Amino acid sequence: MLIGVDYYPEHWERSDWEPHAKLMADGGFKIVRVAEFAWSKMESREGRYDFGWLDDAIRVLRTHNIQVILSTPTATPPPWLVTQHPETLAMNQDGVRMEAGGRRHYCFSSPKYRELSRRIVTAMAQHYADHPAVVGWQIDNEIGGPHCWCDTCAKAFREWLKTRHGTLENLNKVWGTIFWGQEYFDWNEIPLPRHKHASHSPSIRLDHQRFHSDQVVSYHDMQVEILRKLCPGKWITHNFMGFYDQVDYFTLAKRLDFVSLDYYPGSKPLSFPEHSEYRNGKQLSESHDYTRSLKHKPWWIMEQRSGLTGWLDVFQSGDKPGQLRLWTYQTVAHGADAVIYFRWRTSRYGIEQYWHGVLDHHGQPGRRYQELTRVAREFAALGDRLEGSAYTAPVGILINPEARWAMSIQKGNPHFNYLGHSGQYHQAFAYHHVGVEYYQPSDDLSMCKILVAPALFLCDDRLAAKLTDYVQSGGTLVVTFRSGVKDVHNVVVNDRLPGALKHLTGCIVEEYDSLVYQETCRVETQAPLPKRSVKASIWCDQLRLAGAKAIARYREGLFKDSPAAAINRYGMGRVVYVGFQGDRVFYATLVKWLLSQHKLLPSIAPSEHVEITERVKGKDRFLFVLNHAGSQQKITLPAKARYRDLLTGRKTPRVVTLAPYDVKILTTIQTT
Repeated sequence: MLIGVDYYPEHWERSDWEPHAKLMADGGFKIVRVAEFAWSKMESREGRYDFGWLDDAIRVLRTHNIQVILSTPTATPPPWLVTQHPETLAMNQDGVRMEAGGRRHYCFSSPKYRELSRRIVTAMAQHYADHPAVVGWQIDNEIGGPHCWCDTCAKAFREWLKTRHGTLENLNKVWGTIFWGQEYFDWNEIPLPRHKHASHSPSIRLDHQRFHSDQVVSYHDMQVEILRKLCPGKWITHNFMGFYDQVDYFTLAKRLDFVSLDYYPGSKPLSFPEHSEYRNGKQLSESHDYTRSLKHKPWWIMEQRSGLTGWLDVFQSGDKPGQLRLWTYQTVAHGADAVIYFRWRTSRYGIEQYWHGVLDHHGQPGRRYQELTRVAREFAALGDRLEGSAYTAPVGILINPEARWAMSIQKGNPHFNYLGHSGQYHQAFAYHHVGVEYYQPSDDLSMCKILVAPALFLCDDRLAAKLTDYVQSGGTLVVTFRSGVKDVHNVVVNDRLPGALKHLTGCIVEEYDSLVYQETCRVETQAPLPKRSVKASIWCDQLRLAGAKAIARYREGLFKDSPAAAINRYGMGRVVYVGFQGDRVFYATLVKWLLSQHKLLPSIAPSEHVEITERVKGKDRFLFVLNHAGSQQKITLPAKARYRDLLTGRKTPRVVTLAPYDVKILTTIQTT
């Protein structure tokens, strides 16, 4: 288990490096990430490389037994590059080149930018290939944007389309370009779909999003290939951004040894709209579970909040004493093996002057430093007991990046939020202390006993067959409204909804309604669910049963008395179809019933504020208990087990009292 900081030696005088390193070492920080924004410092003119300053900085860190992660600096092209090669700048949708002076303003399709990126990465790799202090690499920084709309991208997009569709005849057929007489007879006739409010076909817009994602991945993987060849034995990662949706993160993660996350709790809404009912600490764990699921293995935090955050004129709320420690252990509780804080010392320059670090601008240690050094001491005491342990997650949520893109093109309701919708299920399981793993359509689904497929907008026969096998083998599948609507080309299926899934669900959608004015509709659940009065919003499917049994009905509105949700037995399993977006009561009711059917309800009572997860390593099981409330909380442990708190070494009473923002890591010491 490692704890560290993001460090920018180039921002400080050389005389600061030694006291910085000593203070890091005294605080127990074991690893630093450097150089992700230092291209201009390493290559001040094209082909003129200078790594001497970085060598000196790493030498100081190594003197204090601090390991180093090197980053490729390609997120911030130096001014000389864009001045000499202005074609490398990305172009916005109005045909105007982006300005230099910031970051992420390059074109992923630019041959020149790829060439210059290849050169700096190669030079760095050759220089540091055998350096004993360098343990691994980070590719670029938060890669994904911007979308570029230049002529180079237009040409690359058309070549991509040729590869995907083969012929114009096939492209015209699958896109349905006969609509409005938009058939293409020359590849050069195909435009870039620049403006989202223009009347471009949803098919071309989805393919363009696929193209952009593929360009990002190929640029990223180009750098991975260089480092694999020149730096064998060094691991490679990238810092992902939770549910960022401009790149297929599952594909981006494939070539990496493990994935990392940049995590700023409280800095911005992560997946729920501001009016959501689910604004609590548990909600933050969604991005952790998604990041871990990209490779289904332990992961790292590459940037974690260490103070007040703010860029220009708006600051976010500060952390309360104990929250930095709580958020750190929350990442570990969800499978992280290392936590690196952003940043070591708050910058005096640039747009991040108020994105605070472990130390404030003055560089003197304070409350946050003391809180994090406590965490470092605890990490040191834990040793390697937790490292590599697996997260326990019997429940899955199916995320199809392409279906998510297609839904963003045609949401059907301006208030629909894909992550908010899937998050309602995640939070209902978290309320009951049940772990969730995310899956993509190509994953092995056999490990999850319950699988939720929220708004599976795109669904072809192959995916439908895979879900059929899952259910036939005994799995429980939850399908929601707006599923099976389109094929992979973003064209509406020639069938009753839910399209390729209707044989599984045992019901069809007779009619649907979008509640665009944020109105609600009363729904009543029925056996085998407990009888509850709940609210539907956003969307309503009127269901016609074709073998399934109703488990909820509309009690008012356009579809009064019609089935709103149904359950269908299929093979050894079952399928639940939910035709509306419910409220918190509905998801709590449904999820509790689902868990009870699989005997997955934990013996610890559900909690609004206390989060409980489990990691397993061999015969050892570690129970993480985290209090997200600013008040004291209590939980009651199972009667047949006895626990010891790894952080204190003391036996744990059956009734556990947690101070505000407190953390406990419990392991079983005996059973009866």
